[in-house]
Amino acid sequence: ITKRSLDHYTKALEVYMKLQDKDGETRCIMEMGRLQFIRGDTPTAIKSLEEALNLGQKSATGSTQADCLMAVGEVHHVQGDAKQTQAHYQKACQVCKEQLDPFGEATGLCGLSEASLGLGQPYQAIDQVNEALK
Repeated sequence: ITKRSLDHYTKALEVYMKLQDKDGETRCIMEMGRLQFIRGDTPTAIKSLEEALNLGQKSATGSTQADCLMAVGEVHHVQGDAKQTQAHYQKACQVCKEQLDPFGEATGLCGLSEASLGLGQPYQAIDQVNEALK
């Protein structure tokens, strides 16, 4: 099913590119990266997610940028790289805070708490979850 989904995202990406919709283009590439990761193609997934992140930082909305940062953080979390997970979720939280996006910020704080646990910082993780609940 992920192959079919990738095919549909490829077609959608072409449409977004023709429309010059950078936000849609960014989200499409990000979702393709997520699907590639699900399929087990981590190098291609990271490449797609980094492409989406670069494009998003140049021309997408704040929420799309934050979503890209969190998607990259998710991959690093699954790979066991708590430092990179933390870095990406911290940036995502900052973008969400600047964009006045409390849901995005709460989502980022939950991801950040997972990174804190991975770094052996359980009290910081608890503080981050508590902050997300506010």
